[in-house]
Amino acid sequence: MIIFMCKSYEHAIVITNRILVQGDFLEQMEKVIALHPHAVILREKDLPDEEYKMLAEKVLDMCREEDVNCFLHSRITIAKSLGCGRIHLSIPVIEEMKEEEQRNLRKDFQEISVSCHSMEDMKTAVKNGA
Repeated sequence: MIIFMCKSYEHAIVITNRILVQGDFLEQMEKVIALHPHAVILREKDLPDEEYKMLAEKVLDMCREEDVNCFLHSRITIAKSLGCGRIHLSIPVIEEMKEEEQRNLRKDFQEISVSCHSMEDMKTAVKNGA
């Protein structure tokens, strides 16, 4: 789990990696979410969709209880099925999407964040609703 440290947690964005957590991941998430960071990005790229969905349900519930923004990472179908209005995408995911899917991102999500590593990435992200 990566936390970008600030003077207060309200500006922090938490990016999860349960493999790095010693002990129970969900217990750690409860503690982190209770600090009220600006957002949690549930990354967990290695999980199969069904396991990711089960974990996402639990983390989304925790975030909703504490009024913390939660972004699911690249799992658009799962995010929509769970009523999650926030999605975090990588440039390769956006580029693999069909044009119609790219246009629908803004309809399907209230917030879209994108990992950008260059100005070209930024242009692609903005073009697709970030």
